[in-house]
Amino acid sequence: MEDSLLSVASLHALAYCERLFYLEEVEQLKLADAAVYAGRRLHVEIAQEEGDTVEKHEFESGELGIRGAVDVIRTRGGVMIPYEHKRGKSAGSPGAREAWRTDRIQIGAYALLVEQSHGVSIEEGRVRYHADNITVRVAIDQELRDQVRAAIDRARVLRESIDRPPSQTTSGSVRSARWRRCVCPRRHDSPARAGMMAIFFDCCPSIRKVRPST
Repeated sequence: MEDSLLSVASLHALAYCERLFYLEEVEQLKLADAAVYAGRRLHVEIAQEEGDTVEKHEFESGELGIRGAVDVIRTRGGVMIPYEHKRGKSAGSPGAREAWRTDRIQIGAYALLVEQSHGVSIEEGRVRYHADNITVRVAIDQELRDQVRAAIDRARVLRESIDRPPSQTTSGSVRSARWRRCVCPRRHDSPARAGMMAIFFDCCPSIRKVRPST
């Protein structure tokens, strides 16, 4: 069953860009380098330093069609709260920080997996952004549940497609350093990786103009 399940990490890629999801999940071209993968997840030992009860669990659900490993699950007052740790900064503005949409989809998917596995209701997830030392609370409401299920449905459609989707247009706030680390060529890139970058760039002129990282 595992081979047919989508990883929660792939839903995170889908929320970035459908073309990125397709290249990584369907064509198995891994565009992200080691630094990006390290940035997507932090290990549980970071959370352990905070002195809370920490458990790491891997989940899969044939009904949902997804699988994934939650960074941390904490139980507070008998309520289970899934946590996701990120190296980067949170979205929003000072005094009104929020989770990026990609991270909301990810923590929402984890919440659904925990609910199904433990037979509990999850009302809140949390995303810890270590670059600005902020933990953002994410309501696991019906809107987010619908967004997660819509992402799963869309991912299934793309996985069966023979056509690469175009790069989606994203806002300037999303097409930032976070985005460029995934798709921009660098001086030390191998010819193979540079070629894969060209696959991405060929339909996204605005990204193609970005100066390579130094």
